Amino acid sequence: MATALILVDVINDFFHPQGHNYYPQYEAILAHIRRLLDVARRHGVVVIHAAEGHPANHNGDFEWKKLPRHCVIGSFETRPAPGIDIGEGE
Repeated sequence: MATALILVDVINDFFHPQGHNYYPQYEAILAHIRRLLDVARRHGVVVIHAAEGHPANHNGDFEWKKLPRHCVIGSFETRPAPGIDIGEGE
C-alpha cells in the first residue's frame, strides 16, 4: 500500500494576509503544513494538491448562491499559499 500526502485548499484565499478567508492564526497551521510537505518529499511520499476553483462565467455555482463570488480559477486566491510550491509531478 502506498502513502500519499493530500493537501486541500492550501491556497492564498486562506493562508495569505490578502486572502478573503485569512485569519492570522492560520500562520501556525501553514508552518506545520510546510514541514510536513518537506518531510513527505524527502521520503518520496506521493504529494497531491487539491484546491478550490470556480469558473469565472459559472454564475449558477451553488456556493455563489450562499457566499460571495470567490476562488475564481486563475485568480490570486487560488494560487498556492506562500511557501507551498507545487513540485513537478505533484
